[in-house]
Amino acid sequence: MILAGHGVIESGAEEQVRTLAERAQIPWPLRCWPGRFPCLALAQLGMMGMHGESWVNHAIQEADLLLACGMRFDDRVTGTIATYATKAKKIHIEVDPSEVTRTSRWTWP
Repeated sequence: MILAGHGVIESGAEEQVRTLAERAQIPWPLRCWPGRFPCLALAQLGMMGMHGESWVNHAIQEADLLLACGMRFDDRVTGTIATYATKAKKIHIEVDPSEVTRTSRWTWP
């Protein structure tokens, strides 16, 4: 599952993330600004976190791989970090080094 955050929008990489998700048929919830990514994409799940849809959060909890792009993992996304996506390998793609491994241990930061 691809987790796309504000950093994707700030860097102008929306199209690249959507292309990757569609070509690889990877589901992808959003951290914020759902209107910036057209919801016409079949794999686009909706918003995650405390302000998101419950089915999206359940899908994250059951994922085997999380590819996090341009997002921080604050408590509005993860809830209790000890129980967040415990089955998943996690890869964090981030240009801001202070955000990587700030709140969670990642398989590949």
